[in-house]
Amino acid sequence: MADIDVAVKALVTEAIFKGLDEKKREELIRAAIASLIEPSRDGYGRGGPTQLQEAFNAAAREVAREVVRDRFTKDERFIGEIKKIVGEAVNKIVAEENRHRIVSAMADSLIEAMTPKER
Repeated sequence: MADIDVAVKALVTEAIFKGLDEKKREELIRAAIASLIEPSRDGYGRGGPTQLQEAFNAAAREVAREVVRDRFTKDERFIGEIKKIVGEAVNKIVAEENRHRIVSAMADSLIEAMTPKER
């Protein structure tokens, strides 16, 4: 189905492009470029990123996700450091001097969550 969509889009694009004279083609190309570099507007008229910026940002996010995914799944030294940091944080939270405060806060939260609310 995707191949058909691509073929149909190509045919429609070619038909539109061939149906335009040289001047109209140039206007179409200029308008397309302008739409890529013009800031988008929300319903209140506030400017946002251009389509080009949005495409760049999306690509940058995807690269960042891939880098982070690789670090968390393949870099043993990094994984070890994360485990160490998380372990230290857990130890600090449940350390003897903090335990009573943490347990009390958890109990209070549970009691509040289980207490029926009046409407």
